[in-house]
Amino acid sequence: MSPPDTPADLPERSSPTMPAPAGGTSSRPAGWARWMSVGYLGLLLLSHLTQALRAVPETRPGLHEAALAAGSRAGRRETVVARWEERGSPDRPAAVVISHHEDLIRVVLDHLPEGIRVLAPELPMRSEAGPSAGRTPLPAQAADLGRLLDHLEIERAHLLGHRLGGGVALHLASARPGQIASLTLLSSIGTEEFELFGDHYLNRVWHGLHRIGAWILRNGLPHFGMLRPPALDPVVLRSVYEADLRPLRRRLKEYEGPALMLHAPDDLRVPRTAALESLRLLPQAEWADVEDAARPVLVEPAQVGLDLWLDFVSRAERGEARRRADADPARAARAAEPFRAGDGVRLEGISRVLFAVLLFVLGFVSEDLTSVAAGLMVARGSVGFLFAVATSAAALYLGTCLFYWQGRWMGVGVLRWPLVRWMAPEHEVLRSQARFQRHGHWVILASRFIPGIRFPVYITSGILRIPFLRFSVCYLAGLALWGTALVALGARFGPGVIEFLSAYGRWTVQGLIALLVILGLGKHLLVPSLSWRGRRLLIGRWQRVLRWEFWSPWLFHAPLIPLLVRLAWRYRGVTVFTAAHPGWASRRPDAAASMGMEFGLVFARRPGEAEGRVVSVIRRVDGWVTGDGVSTLERLILAHPDGVAAAPELMRQFATRLYDVPLAGQRIRLAGPGRPGQGTRFQDAGGLRTPALVEAVRRFVASRPGLDLARLVVRCDSEREVREGRFEVASVQGLSGLLTRTWLPEGNWAAALGRLASHWRLAYEIGAGHRDQGIRVVPIRVLLGRLLAARRARLRLRDLPLIRPAPHA
Repeated sequence: MSPPDTPADLPERSSPTMPAPAGGTSSRPAGWARWMSVGYLGLLLLSHLTQALRAVPETRPGLHEAALAAGSRAGRRETVVARWEERGSPDRPAAVVISHHEDLIRVVLDHLPEGIRVLAPELPMRSEAGPSAGRTPLPAQAADLGRLLDHLEIERAHLLGHRLGGGVALHLASARPGQIASLTLLSSIGTEEFELFGDHYLNRVWHGLHRIGAWILRNGLPHFGMLRPPALDPVVLRSVYEADLRPLRRRLKEYEGPALMLHAPDDLRVPRTAALESLRLLPQAEWADVEDAARPVLVEPAQVGLDLWLDFVSRAERGEARRRADADPARAARAAEPFRAGDGVRLEGISRVLFAVLLFVLGFVSEDLTSVAAGLMVARGSVGFLFAVATSAAALYLGTCLFYWQGRWMGVGVLRWPLVRWMAPEHEVLRSQARFQRHGHWVILASRFIPGIRFPVYITSGILRIPFLRFSVCYLAGLALWGTALVALGARFGPGVIEFLSAYGRWTVQGLIALLVILGLGKHLLVPSLSWRGRRLLIGRWQRVLRWEFWSPWLFHAPLIPLLVRLAWRYRGVTVFTAAHPGWASRRPDAAASMGMEFGLVFARRPGEAEGRVVSVIRRVDGWVTGDGVSTLERLILAHPDGVAAAPELMRQFATRLYDVPLAGQRIRLAGPGRPGQGTRFQDAGGLRTPALVEAVRRFVASRPGLDLARLVVRCDSEREVREGRFEVASVQGLSGLLTRTWLPEGNWAAALGRLASHWRLAYEIGAGHRDQGIRVVPIRVLLGRLLAARRARLRLRDLPLIRPAPHA
């Protein structure tokens, strides 16, 4: 296997000649984009440096700190660092404000009278390992808060839980019922079935996406430390993501003490239905409406109902507040009623918008999964069937339009993007173009029913500049049929899936992973094996794993790293080998010459040798297929023993001819000028090495001083001419061409590595000799630049053949 070719050694890419569509199909100029990227990265680096220099430990007056023992983990005692603010005399009733929002804590601490002792702990507490080791799950935060109460010798405490802090308060009240005097929930989270989407796993996906988006904003924008809203706080977002709300229903049923619920009627984060469900489960709880506690500026205590809370705490201290045993019998009876799956959250307002955004994101993972997920929400009773169909269709359509307009605006240049190239490989794009030529716009409609070709079809539609209205009509027609069927399927079998998840909830993650593995194996192994074409493609994929000529050059060279390090040390330079072939560029063979026989003659002359020698003679054998008048060109390629292994490259090369049926007896050459892996084999032809051949090579090299290591690509009409030294030198290649000998099919991988190692030794030895003669060695920086240029050249797609659908389509 050869290393990446230098620009002079790159083979020409042969492509069928076809008319290009009118309009910009070439990639747009990228110079301005490169400079903008460099400027943006510079600003981003400066922003991170500025934030690092400004980062100082937070020191607030009145902030207390203590180290608390938190038990043992993995045989080692763990300690957490507790930080809290405190107001009031220690001999007063103690109230604990549990909130992750600084604005609310400031209001409570600044406006409460002196008649009460208020504690505001910083949650989550940090492990001694550092801030990144915060104990974010709700039970862990409740346990740490309990240790703080013990540390402060507080025997009775009134809890005020706000938002996520309400979950911490419920866990603490359940774990220490005798220590908690009362419980107040201020716009608090509640049961899982009424939070956000009403499903633990969908909620977790959303919070995970929220964390990823917040991380990108914090680290990907040059904001110089000015972007610090609570919604982007990494600690709070981690707490929300790791919070498991499923046990809260049991915690609400277990609490026996006095309870007060304060809720804002227009609260966007905690829906009123969730608060009402918590109220049902707490029949002793009192209820009061307050202003929205999520507003960014809180200046009046009445906004969070502090007067109501103080009055409730006073009555609880006197024993006048109701407990569960004193609750109204009718409310107690309703609290005892079991929860029914159909009584879950109905998405309304902002929840519907967030659900649509979630479906939009899921569409990039799997369009079918998006429709099924919408059907599951119908089964839960969260949304109606028509809303689920319309929302999933709109989300998928918007995502599809992004791919279409990417292809339309950027042309074939969009295929340079790594993500696009992964989702829509070049050969699949060309294959989609062939489908358009054969079937017209029906391909867009059919793509909805054939997984695996959708993204290439969307990109190709944009590149070919298919009218957007026509594209939309075809896509939406297929989506109306297939998407509606999948939503109905999810709604039909959703109750069984929900019941299964409820019964085996602790195995859900493992089950989902197993399901994804099974679906992946089914998609990539079972489905292809049902057709002859799929089975041949699987065979070709397996051959590309076993045959090292298809391996990545970097993977193939990995075992030789110790040898290369030793050679670099011995010859005092990493890039000494670059001087072995100074300044000799390849000359491209013309079309006429490419019709003869081709041989590779490897010549090497060590320092001190007068004439040098021909190391090896390699014969190039191209693959051919012969038409039978029945089979398509694609079938002939897949039936060929070498063509099936090189199927991706050959399908790219013959993309627009794959469905053609060659005439009986018509021969088609699979490979053009280039490397193996395109239907070409190399064979050892050492028996053709004669004194006449060696003398002809020496005469050629003698006229070119410094050419001591090279691979001569020669062409002739017969093997006899090679033996007699009568041939035409088509090109002269350096080290990359020399290493072609490793592609010989005979021998094993170890033998190929041995041949490759001997070539590297020659390159370093001859390069060191040239360096001593004054020939310049290419610096590492320049060599890396050439390798990057070679990579860009291989990805250059401006000559990509494009076609338009037939006019009648």
